[in-house]
Amino acid sequence: MTDEISRVEYYVAAVPHKAGEGARILTAFKEAGINLTGLLGYRKSARKAEIIVIVEEKTPGVSAAGKKLASPWARSRRRS
Repeated sequence: MTDEISRVEYYVAAVPHKAGEGARILTAFKEAGINLTGLLGYRKSARKAEIIVIVEEKTPGVSAAGKKLASPWARSRRRS
């Protein structure tokens, strides 16, 4: 099987580092009907974590899901 490189759209959010934050974010995406390609979360400090959400290309409603969450969606990026 050959490897494939493709562009993806992803969003980065700073969230509190506590139990249940990942589930809260995933629930918001599920309720908005947004399909995810990937999710990465890691601790930045004792109180903060960072979540990177990779969505399907041309996914409508991502900003609506981000607004529904209390945490600010810091930036959207498109990478190759």
